[in-house]
Amino acid sequence: MSARPSLVGPAILALVISAGFSYFALRSSDSMPGPADDMPTFSDFEVRSGDTTVRLSDFKNEVVLVYFGYASCPDICPTTLATVGSAFQLLEPAQLERTRGIFVSVDPERDPPAHVRKYAAFFHPRIVGGTSDAGSIEGIAEDWGIGYERSEGASQAMGYTVDHTSIVFLVAPDGRMKKALPHGTAPAALAEAIVSVLGPVDG
Repeated sequence: MSARPSLVGPAILALVISAGFSYFALRSSDSMPGPADDMPTFSDFEVRSGDTTVRLSDFKNEVVLVYFGYASCPDICPTTLATVGSAFQLLEPAQLERTRGIFVSVDPERDPPAHVRKYAAFFHPRIVGGTSDAGSIEGIAEDWGIGYERSEGASQAMGYTVDHTSIVFLVAPDGRMKKALPHGTAPAALAEAIVSVLGPVDG
């Protein structure tokens, strides 16, 4: 099934994406947010990764980096996932053991669960790729404030592209969203953010 096109036009979608970016950029800071900070909270979600069902709640007690995109994305998604993979390589083994990535495809028509699982793992084995049916993905994206829209005829080779918000969400071990980092964040900065959210780790 294909992702149901958004009812908003490209101009409005751009405003939605821009607003989402501004909101989370303002929420992000160099300091670790305290328990009293008014950070967004999100519902648990479920996707299929290969033959496995994956839930955000499966990774309790770990820092989870959540990113929405699609495997046919020509530049932004592979660049961001490569950044996540590089950041993971900068972590100490004990830190990496408590860190996970989840890549959620918003293009289930071209990204069946087996494909998106393999695609995400290419960038790092601790990145899990998953998707679901179009309606479920739409609901997850709405809950997380992600805007996306299919653009027909944008590329003859690809058939269509998907414009989407590009933000890496950092979810703390207690399940609360702590940071949201925009596309273009350097691997070292991302690794530093992971460590700040993770806190002291034995080993």
